[in-house]
Amino acid sequence: MEAVSERGLAMTENSIPTLDQRVTLYLRAVHGEREYTAKERSAARIVLLDTMAKEGKMSIGRKVLRWTWITIVSVLAVIGLFAVYNDLLHWVLRQ
Repeated sequence: MEAVSERGLAMTENSIPTLDQRVTLYLRAVHGEREYTAKERSAARIVLLDTMAKEGKMSIGRKVLRWTWITIVSVLAVIGLFAVYNDLLHWVLRQ
């Protein structure tokens, strides 16, 4: 079901705004309600894409850091288990 937002943008229920819709929202927020030139729309598109790219890189960095941390903890746990097993094995063999 397609609806029109209060800003006049066609939106479907639970939809994410397209890049063009985001450009329009951005320009309206910054410059108010008026007609925008192709140059203004292009500049706004670059700003939005640059921001989206930076957010994407930050998100990927957090995921890599999280998986690196999980890997380190897992390796330390395996080393710890091996050390306990090794000590237990030596103790059993001495009996």
